Amino acid sequence: MNIEVEKATEAVKEAQKDLCKKVCQAYPLGAEVLVELGGNLVRLRVTGIPNLFWSTDGKIRGVNVKTGKTRAFYDREVVEVIKP
Repeated sequence: MNIEVEKATEAVKEAQKDLCKKVCQAYPLGAEVLVELGGNLVRLRVTGIPNLFWSTDGKIRGVNVKTGKTRAFYDREVVEVIKP
């Protein structure tokens, strides 16, 4: 493997680990967030953030407070943190 490619691969892995860490800090378990999903605003309670940094790209898991349905969402879809 090319040394430059190896360095770039390692930099991506470190950035993904850092992303997971930052997402966990911003949206702790139990936090309630208002999320825009499919053009609708949905209130979700954060239930998990996978540590699989290489495959989830910071995806957050939550449960709809009103319906109990499990959803997955990204930070970019969060409109507001209601209860940290």
